[in-house]
Amino acid sequence: MLPVQSVEARQRCYDVRVEKQKQVKDDNRVLGTALGAVAGGLIGNQVGGGDGKKLATVAGAVGGGYAGNQIQKSNQNRIRETVIERRCVDE
Repeated sequence: MLPVQSVEARQRCYDVRVEKQKQVKDDNRVLGTALGAVAGGLIGNQVGGGDGKKLATVAGAVGGGYAGNQIQKSNQNRIRETVIERRCVDE
């Protein structure tokens, strides 16, 4: 019987700071869309009179909703977090 030789795997490990985009709970950006629609509708309601006022209110709500959605999207994409990851390499 041959003697058993142990082979030790040697690793060198180190910590690395990694910046990642933080996951958000509102992927559909509902809050930004709703707030933008309300604000746009209120602004649109200040324009014109009669049927023109109704059309301006609806157009303001649609435009404001889209703008609010895009603003929230931009803000969410900038939310970052820094984490420490342990990385090891075999020697």
